[in-house]
Amino acid sequence: MQTCRRHPDAGPFARTCPGCARELYDTEARNRAEAAARTALARIGTLDAQILTVEATPTTLIVATRQPTSLAYEYAVDTFRLPTAAESDPELGDDWRLLPGAWHLDWQAGDHDADSLPQMLADARQHLVATGRITNDTPVVHSPSPAATRPAAQEIQLAELPTMPGLPATQMDATRAAETATHAYWDHAEDCEQCLDAEDATTAPRMHCRAGATLIQHVRDTDVVAAEFADLDAWYRRGGRERHHATDYIAS
Repeated sequence: MQTCRRHPDAGPFARTCPGCARELYDTEARNRAEAAARTALARIGTLDAQILTVEATPTTLIVATRQPTSLAYEYAVDTFRLPTAAESDPELGDDWRLLPGAWHLDWQAGDHDADSLPQMLADARQHLVATGRITNDTPVVHSPSPAATRPAAQEIQLAELPTMPGLPATQMDATRAAETATHAYWDHAEDCEQCLDAEDATTAPRMHCRAGATLIQHVRDTDVVAAEFADLDAWYRRGGRERHHATDYIAS
């Protein structure tokens, strides 16, 4: 048993710390929100903008961006939403049917002054509330987190994974999982022009589609586990972490 050095008030724990698990979950949620924002911006041709903030719900996005080279507005706020089942009904004609699962631009504003961003963000939220997309108490994922914007907040560098990864039983299983993930991605990419373009090294960097982004991330994760299986297995299963902390009197 030991006490988490980053969350000493969490109490003793054996393998995981609730505070670390919560931070990891929040980080992954913010990463997903920013990836969705990049995909949504790409759909309207905004490829090189700096994302300042993202406010995400399961069906809406509010994205504040900066483009110093833009001839229209340096600062912009774009609001996106996913279509409803009725709007993506296959029975609708092509002129009326919205692409299911794709982010659609719903509202936008722009200005040359950074001081206008808070009001534009407030207007965007009010638009979503007024149109019934969200309510005032709808849970929102903020990226970056509100705490990260405070001067006193400092970035935390993790020296190790806070939780044990899902390691396969053997090296052979790890290699097989990586191969399966690779085949699954390419089975998708063969029929997805956007993902094929993203893999083309001769063109500028492009975004994978929503499904492809999930599949390619799984490929990368399983590749890392397969390549580093021996070290991960020794660290998490064969006492490597315990031996490392045995002489750490602060952690003990």
